[in-house]
Formats: sequence, C-alpha cells, structure tokens
Amino acid sequence: MELKSYNNEIKVLESKIERLREEINNEDDQDLNNKLCELDEVKRAK
Repeated sequence: MELKSYNNEIKVLESKIERLREEINNEDDQDLNNKLCELDEVKRAK
C-alpha cells in the first residue's frame, strides 16, 4: 500500500515538473530563475 502511495506521489511530482518546464518557456529571466529553483526543489523531494 505504501509503495502505491509513493508511486502516486511520483506521478504528481512528475506532472508538476512538466508544468514548470512548460512555464519556463514563457517566462522572463527573473521568473525563469524562480521556476528553475522550484524545479530543483521538486526533483529533490522526489
């Protein structure tokens, strides 16, 4: 049961990473840096 929960959490994090990547393509430099920091945090949490 715990493994299934963990797999679901990974899927959620992967979708967040994908959304962040899409947003990065539409941001200016300052926002780009902020999104990259968020992306790194999500990757570390994974």
